[in-house]
Amino acid sequence: QSDCLACRNFYDDGVCKFECPAMKRYNSITYSWETNPDGKYAYGATCVKNCPEHLLKDNGACVRSCPPETKAVNGECVPCDGPCPKTCQGSAPVHSGNIDSFKDCTIIEGSLTILEQSFNGFQQVYRNFSFGPHYEEMHPDKLEVFSTLKEVTGFIN
Repeated sequence: QSDCLACRNFYDDGVCKFECPAMKRYNSITYSWETNPDGKYAYGATCVKNCPEHLLKDNGACVRSCPPETKAVNGECVPCDGPCPKTCQGSAPVHSGNIDSFKDCTIIEGSLTILEQSFNGFQQVYRNFSFGPHYEEMHPDKLEVFSTLKEVTGFIN
């Protein structure tokens, strides 16, 4: 276990182990979970006391990004309270061709422009008098997609 060149599972301070020491351990006297002072995070095939700064802590492992239904808070993945934050880019104008891209967004970076033409269908005309794609009319019920929105960093027009 300790005179190895490589470990099958995890390397922990000179010893090969099946898994890294858990971050929490069960106390059968108090019937509760307690922090394990010897707990370590899995970082690749190595057990480490702390994850490198560019990674997040999640369930005893160092990860690049948090799994679904969780968000990063102080370098650790925690369950979301309600819908998880989702940042989307603003768009001018909002139309039937892009409205669905705002599904589940909680933050819009930039601005939102909703024109009367958004509901009637339109085609953008560029400065050089060429035409953009034609967008079908958008039903006002489609604006329900913004029900999860909490913040717009720009303006709403």
